[in-house]
Amino acid sequence: MTSPQSLYRKYRPDSFASLVGQEHVTRSIKNALNAGMVSHAYMFSGPRGSGKTSLAKIIAKAVNCIAPEQGEPCNKCELCIEAKSGRSLDIVEIDAASNRKIDDIRQLREQVQYGPVRGVRKVYIIDEAHMLTKEASNAFLKTLEEPPEHTIFILCTTEPEAIIPTILSRCQRYDFRKLSVDACMRRLEMVITAEETLEVTESARYFLAVRGDGSMRDVLGLLEQAVSYCGRKIDRVDIEHTLGLVGYDEIEVIASAIADKSLSAIVAQVEKISATGMDMSTLLNQLVSYFRDLLMVKSGNSNIISAVTEESRMKQIQAMAERIAEPKLLRILKQLVLIFDDLKSGLSPVFALEVGLAGTISEVQPQVFSARSTVPVGLSPGSNIGAQISHSSGNSNSAFVPAHKRPSRQGSPISNSGGSSSNYKSASSNSGGSSSNQNSSGSNQDGSGGGASIAANLPQSGGAGAGPGGDVRPDNSRWQKLVRIMKKAKPLTSAFVVESIFGGIEKDVLTLYFGPKHSFHCSKLKEPKHEAVVSKYVKEEFGETVNLKLVDGLPPSTGGGNSGATGKLGGSASSSTPSRSSVSPNSGTNMSSGENSSSHDNMGGASEYDDSFLPPLETLDGGFDGEFNNGPDNEGPDNEGKDWYEKKALKNKNVQEIINTLDASVVNIK
Repeated sequence: MTSPQSLYRKYRPDSFASLVGQEHVTRSIKNALNAGMVSHAYMFSGPRGSGKTSLAKIIAKAVNCIAPEQGEPCNKCELCIEAKSGRSLDIVEIDAASNRKIDDIRQLREQVQYGPVRGVRKVYIIDEAHMLTKEASNAFLKTLEEPPEHTIFILCTTEPEAIIPTILSRCQRYDFRKLSVDACMRRLEMVITAEETLEVTESARYFLAVRGDGSMRDVLGLLEQAVSYCGRKIDRVDIEHTLGLVGYDEIEVIASAIADKSLSAIVAQVEKISATGMDMSTLLNQLVSYFRDLLMVKSGNSNIISAVTEESRMKQIQAMAERIAEPKLLRILKQLVLIFDDLKSGLSPVFALEVGLAGTISEVQPQVFSARSTVPVGLSPGSNIGAQISHSSGNSNSAFVPAHKRPSRQGSPISNSGGSSSNYKSASSNSGGSSSNQNSSGSNQDGSGGGASIAANLPQSGGAGAGPGGDVRPDNSRWQKLVRIMKKAKPLTSAFVVESIFGGIEKDVLTLYFGPKHSFHCSKLKEPKHEAVVSKYVKEEFGETVNLKLVDGLPPSTGGGNSGATGKLGGSASSSTPSRSSVSPNSGTNMSSGENSSSHDNMGGASEYDDSFLPPLETLDGGFDGEFNNGPDNEGPDNEGKDWYEKKALKNKNVQEIINTLDASVVNIK
């Protein structure tokens, strides 16, 4: 009993005309056949499922066809029928992935000396040619360059860059393109027409063409899978069930929750979908596709999706597009793209997606996770994260405020000459010992509520705030982006860069500082090969006129309303000390004008602490209600550690300075 063929094998193109999407290749080869100018070697390169092997077989039939029709094989003569059924002795297919050694090439060199059995030419189709070893490729050179007159070689590959240049130079190379959605739909229409009992809706055809991702073999494979699942009548919903995708209505529920800024609805829907075993990456891909459709409608390109979308569904898309403003839609899409990296961070995919989607309803768009920390920005580890997110989502101005953007606190008497005053009452005024609340009776400069005070302390342009004396603090968001790119592309060089302190750009000079403990990193970066790499990325990100300057030392103090504290390293840091280059929970944004930061510690003069990792301010101002495991020098009872901490608080008069002077190896806060 003969087993049924797969659809992609049953309907493999058998002529140049039936091969869709590669007209630039088929026209050239067909003209060469008509003119009798067939080459001895061809190289077909391109993505999977684009028709490389199919065209090779068409050429093999055409050169041996008894009655060709204007270069096309007749598909009726005995030789064409043998070739189509795979019985032709004059067409030899070789899988280079399993026949890749030099011994296999030696055997091939012996075989090519024998002429064709029945046809005029003997055609060797070498698939996955990039898998040949270097030795085998070199052994093949002479045979490929001067084969017998009756021999034609056709090499097919998806990775032409992996083939040695001497092989490429001996072949006529044709690059195949990824099939467009229209090309896939045309070919799909031919197959469906041939299968007379098959009924596929227009939206299902479009969905199959899109899911095939430019591979006709994948499109027909998906169609065959759908036929097995739901029979001869196929709709888009049936295909979604077949592939285990999230239903369109469920995607719309999440989109509606984002439009309404309803965090509870977002989390509930994600949990519901997760309970079915759905992969979160698949769900995220569908969300990106849905919001892209909204963007098409919003930008006036609704015709792109209306031609292949049911009328009822198109109305739903248009209605949803009207609910979301275009700037917000762009922010949502940007946030969704960021979540892809977060899903790979090692956290729970469901948690990463929930927090990422929560970021889409925030007016302030921070990066959800950092590369070095798995704690969401603006959330305290070990606490009720869900409650914090829910509380934040109630006010769009306060959602996901990173620690370094929070306003300074009134319990500290320090006031910045270049920034706004603090906006919080000291807990010491509360005799009951309860945590302090925002002062709504006059502590805010503008007399507004707490939410407005937070917004007032946030940077207003690009995340950069004003430093002492009106100086502009360096906006390191673009620098952090550059560091993340370098980590992926140039990991060795980035290992030295991450230990630097970004000093901003002044007069087209970008300055990086290195603390005393990172002199080695500075010296390595000054080597020409590493400095050239960093300079290249700096010019690509900030402009060709920007030059790189590497300084072996801490940033100089700029003075201002609050002098820098002298740290263990003996240097002084200004109140506007630039940020560390490593991607910390605060990456991508700068401190607001209401905060001072002294960056000296024993980590090269740059702080990596976040005040969300320490006890609340109330416990600092009103007496410590926590415990210390040891004193500052790992000796003495807990009370000594407490006294040391409180003395530091009085000496520095600023909570942020306390945080920056703490050493995790010295003080362990429970």
